[in-house]
Amino acid sequence: MESYLNIENIRRSTDQVEYHPLIPFLPENAKVLFLGSFPPQRKRWCMDFYYPNFINDHWRIEGEVFFGDRLHFVDEAAKCFIDVCPDTACQGKCRSCRIHDCTKYCKDYESCICTELDKPPYVCNGCVFEKTCKKDHAYYSAYKAQRAYEHELSASRKGVRATVEELDRLDRIISPLVRQGQSLNHILANHKDEIGLSEKTLYNYVNANVFEVKDIHLPKKVSYRPRKQERPVLSRKEYKYRAGRTIEVFNEFREQNPDIPIIEMDTVKSASGCVKCLLTMSFVASQFLIAFLLRNGSATSVLEVFDNLTDKLGVQTFRELFPVILTDNGPEFKDPLCLEHSRTNCLRTRIFYCDPQASWQKPHIERIHVELRKIIPKGTSFSKLTPSDVTLA
Repeated sequence: MESYLNIENIRRSTDQVEYHPLIPFLPENAKVLFLGSFPPQRKRWCMDFYYPNFINDHWRIEGEVFFGDRLHFVDEAAKCFIDVCPDTACQGKCRSCRIHDCTKYCKDYESCICTELDKPPYVCNGCVFEKTCKKDHAYYSAYKAQRAYEHELSASRKGVRATVEELDRLDRIISPLVRQGQSLNHILANHKDEIGLSEKTLYNYVNANVFEVKDIHLPKKVSYRPRKQERPVLSRKEYKYRAGRTIEVFNEFREQNPDIPIIEMDTVKSASGCVKCLLTMSFVASQFLIAFLLRNGSATSVLEVFDNLTDKLGVQTFRELFPVILTDNGPEFKDPLCLEHSRTNCLRTRIFYCDPQASWQKPHIERIHVELRKIIPKGTSFSKLTPSDVTLA
């Protein structure tokens, strides 16, 4: 059974020219012809067949026309289409099919849990049958686990964990004494056994308005400056400039375009007190490194290098030499639209980003930097370096 994906068209598609990713399909005895447009981005597909976008009404129309039910092919819970597998004459077993995912099409499918998940490490990470297994998968993500732990740690300490009777008893002890001018610290020191809570918890309860006394009755707290909120740690999804340029998208792009040259980009910092730095670009296939001296580590200085190269080489030559660039999340690289387009708004390259704190995802340039640091050790100032010096090196 052949795939309905046109691999050749997928590989030769570019940002300027897109070729249809599906081969022509015409069943026997067909009497009705539907004309549609190109499919959406691959990430929006719910099946490897025509009209794969779940928000497209094609299969709802098919259900209404042929079965009198617009939801005949729709699984609202799973957000996918079912029973639309095109190989109705196929005599093979669905579980052995490598073209279509029967778990999305078949109404009679029942979830099957792999027995290997009952053994350590209890996840599918590293399993040799991961890609071909049709059973339910379970994965461990250190990032998600850490986020879940932090949420649980925070949620377990929020709210008021006391009964109404317990709060009423505490209120009869605390409120009269606060009105007399005593601080919570003083009250807790004299009634520690009766209260049985920490000073921080008492302040939280007052702040939550569970007692008759409020923050206004605590003179010292009213005079305190608001504490500076900690800067939130942004998740990968919260970095807008990374949208569509993550390492996952990069790996998928490489699978579809295995012959395209890859360039890894990074910067080499000077000693403290000097704003100059080196912009390094490594050609992965040839292990060739080029470097440019930046007047500072800003995004503007990086853009100047890109524009100067484009002016000298031309957009077409620049695109051939630097078709895809993988870099880290440094502030000097956080303007991908400007880096990807020339002054005349022509696309000249594509920028992708490694995960935060994951420099190992661009190993080639990191290894070259190790050798580079033997020539320019850490702590060396670039203040006396000139562009000609970098060119000569």
